[in-house]
Amino acid sequence: MRDAKVQSAMRQVTEKDLVSLSDVYVRAFAADPWQETWKQAWAHDRLSIIFASPGFYGLVSETDDTLLGAAMGRSLPHKGFFEYELLELWVRGNIGV
Repeated sequence: MRDAKVQSAMRQVTEKDLVSLSDVYVRAFAADPWQETWKQAWAHDRLSIIFASPGFYGLVSETDDTLLGAAMGRSLPHKGFFEYELLELWVRGNIGV
């Protein structure tokens, strides 16, 4: 039954989040429908490079002390304006179950 709602907050991703976010990333993409194999180090490398990108902006969703997922990308110039390129979006499985 899914009557209980998960209360979460959004905030900007910080460098200290990267280890925990890597763990959530590995678990999220190991589940359906992706069923991908990721090592923690691979995920951390990928997220660290995105985090260090010029124009980086990312948000993390969390409840109390649990990270639920994140969206990470960067802002790029395009014809005199800036556009946001979303590079990664993932959430922990079984939220609210």
